[in-house]
Amino acid sequence: GEKGNHQSTFEHIKALEDFYLETNQVLRYALDETLIDLAQYCHGNISKMISILLPALRNNRGCAAFILKPAILGIEVSMQLAMLARHKLDIAAVFTSSFDSGIGLSHTAFLAAVSDNAVTSSITATTSSPVVTF
Repeated sequence: GEKGNHQSTFEHIKALEDFYLETNQVLRYALDETLIDLAQYCHGNISKMISILLPALRNNRGCAAFILKPAILGIEVSMQLAMLARHKLDIAAVFTSSFDSGIGLSHTAFLAAVSDNAVTSSITATTSSPVVTF
C-alpha cells in the first residue's frame, strides 16, 4: 500500500508489537520514521494522525517512545505528538535532530524542555525528553 497510510501504520505497529511479545516483552521499540511517513500521509493533520495512532497503540505495551524530529515533522506536530505520547499513551517523547546547525539543535533542545514542562502534575513522567544527536 501507500507508504505511511492508515493500514501500513497498523501493520507496522503490529509487527513491532509481535516482535516485542516474541522477545518475552524484553525488547521494546520506538516509533521514528513511522511518524514521519504518517505525517506525510496525513499532510500534517495532527487530528488525523492521532485518530490513527491512538487506536493502533492504545493496548500495546511494547512501544517505549516516539522519536520526534521537529525539523521534519514541524514544531506543532512534534509538540502534539509529545503530548499524545505522555498524556494518552504513557510513553516517552524523544526529540532528535539530523543535520541541524547549532541554532536548529538549540531549538530542538528548547522544544524538549518545553514539552517536559507541559506534563501536568496528574501525569507521572517516567522519562524526561532527551535530545539525541549523532
